Amino acid sequence: MKRILIAIPTSKNIEVETFKSIYDQILPDGYIADFQYFYGYNIAQIRNLIADYAIKNGYDYLFAVDADMTFSPDTLIKML
Repeated sequence: MKRILIAIPTSKNIEVETFKSIYDQILPDGYIADFQYFYGYNIAQIRNLIADYAIKNGYDYLFAVDADMTFSPDTLIKML
């Protein structure tokens, strides 16, 4: 199984529509996804922490989204 980390750097809240977009993602066979948010005020630094977390925890892919983004349910499929 290939592992995908879906991560959101945020300094406040995650929009409901963003979480819904993540929840509705279609995963192809052979993939599993974990969701994690990372909180802090220096978003650039948080993005680096996310990358380190993904590497240290053995993820094959990282899908990082902002806390106010929305996307279609087939986004991960298209990106993979």
